Amino acid sequence: MDECNGDIVPYDLPSGGRVYKALIEVTIGLTSAQADERGATGAQIPSLWPWPHQALIDTGSQDTHVKKAIVEHLGLEPVTDVEVLARRQDNRVTAGLPYHLHMSFGDGQGRDVTVVAGATEDIPHDVIIGSDLLIYCILSWNGPEGKFTISMPLQPPRFRRFGVVEGMPSCWCCARRWR
Repeated sequence: MDECNGDIVPYDLPSGGRVYKALIEVTIGLTSAQADERGATGAQIPSLWPWPHQALIDTGSQDTHVKKAIVEHLGLEPVTDVEVLARRQDNRVTAGLPYHLHMSFGDGQGRDVTVVAGATEDIPHDVIIGSDLLIYCILSWNGPEGKFTISMPLQPPRFRRFGVVEGMPSCWCCARRWR
């Protein structure tokens, strides 16, 4: 099981408010299928660079985002040329393309995920972990201590309350429609 402990960090917004950030370090690489394909064709398998990547846990983000430089370094091609839109905190809408890659944190095995690259280039973090990945995680938030723990079990979750299993909608609001 991937597991990572971190500190909850206060952050003052330019607009005058204050939020609290949960930051972890993640490792990003090729999926095993991508590595096998490159090995079979003799193509170069890129090194993990830069390692580790700083990731912000963002329960308000529907998608997991990475900087475009990460997918470029890995030599990845987008899954589709259909852009994914992201509404930013200041109500701007930005767009990026979806990519498959492998992400892990802690000493665990991680998982293959689909991420959006290019929509969050102006933020100070390499990765935003959104609810599409968080749905597979256990997040323990200890506000009084200013600490958190996040873990990713090896087995995917089963949402018995809504009868949702892997392959169905990944968010609670969509899951209600699948009862």
